[in-house]
Amino acid sequence: MEREPETDPIIDLIPAMVWSATSEGMLDFANQHFLEFIGAPLEEISGVGFYKLFHPDDMSHLASEWHDIMASKHAREVVGRLRRADGQYRWCTLRQKPRLDTEGNVVRWYGVVLDIEDRKQAENALKETKTALAASEENLSLIINSLPVLVWSARPDGSADFVNKSWLDYAGRPADQILEWGFLDFTILTTFQAWWTSGRETSSIPTTLF
Repeated sequence: MEREPETDPIIDLIPAMVWSATSEGMLDFANQHFLEFIGAPLEEISGVGFYKLFHPDDMSHLASEWHDIMASKHAREVVGRLRRADGQYRWCTLRQKPRLDTEGNVVRWYGVVLDIEDRKQAENALKETKTALAASEENLSLIINSLPVLVWSARPDGSADFVNKSWLDYAGRPADQILEWGFLDFTILTTFQAWWTSGRETSSIPTTLF
């Protein structure tokens, strides 16, 4: 005979917030770990009382998601902020699954709530780092492109992988014609040819590659 969660002492030993609800979505059970997390007895959150645990900015979204899940009978993960016993809102993931009868009707809902605040903070920190890095790279690019000299970089094999705006202005060609090995068109050979056809004045003999 199958026992309901509230009659099984093992449920209170699970290191996760376990809950169950009626087929209409009314919360009727929360394990000890859940109650300790929120710092309130079951009587305060039963029925639709659990909505007050949600962050005000998330309440509408989470309520809408829950109603969609009940209507479709298809479980899916929902993320939102729940108020902990100390008043702090923590990011949590809410997972649920329906128990169906032989005709496919929902008999009860079972679910767990997992605290993912640390993961969320790590994701936000990574996002901020990427944003700061992108801004730094953009600033560096602006500085390099404003320099009145030809700036370039190359790979270990010697092929060019970057030229600044001054390079493009000097060459009068788009970057895709200069990068890789295109820059060879502007080496001393090209400069020497230009000098030869310009009158070959000794004072203007080219001495640099670029």
